Amino acid sequence: MTIYIRKVGEVADGSITDEKLAVAAVNLGGSKVTGQLPSTAIEDGAVIESKLANLSVSTGKLKDEAVTTAKAINALKQHVYVGDETEVSVTGITETEIKTFGIVKAPAILPWLKMHVQAEMKTSDVSHAAIMKVYVDAEASPRITLNSTSATYEIQSGSAVISDLSNGKHVVKIKMVSADASATAYNDLLDVFTEI
Repeated sequence: MTIYIRKVGEVADGSITDEKLAVAAVNLGGSKVTGQLPSTAIEDGAVIESKLANLSVSTGKLKDEAVTTAKAINALKQHVYVGDETEVSVTGITETEIKTFGIVKAPAILPWLKMHVQAEMKTSDVSHAAIMKVYVDAEASPRITLNSTSATYEIQSGSAVISDLSNGKHVVKIKMVSADASATAYNDLLDVFTEI
């Protein structure tokens, strides 16, 4: 077949098909290919995770609210709900309420799933633990129990699921007790985080 290269329209639209191109005939790494492939030319499901370079989707390319909290790391889902640095102590084996506060669970804006507690604790006698217990409302069993056998303040941490709480206001009660009648349990710093 003779092709007259000076004539316009000798190669009909759509006449160069996949079968007519040699393998590697189009160099996508060079400057001969420009422009953007229209989204209509990309088959549904053709762009898969393994084809995306790390960090190839920038923040500006994401629609507002496209990324939910379910895809965020835990640190982004946690909020300081309450903090206290009042030193308190309990002597003996009777659980005593030392701190209390309220939280509200609301499905639209505060759908709490977990509670995290960090507390500075110590005991007057290293052979007998200082024990902190975290209760919600009138529950008979604590959601979180922390222990310390240190004579100097140390940080203890614990977590509990609170997704089972009903919507509305709840009272969180912090209680302390010593493992021995003559020993004293101390608390200084208390931080409580809630997680969506």
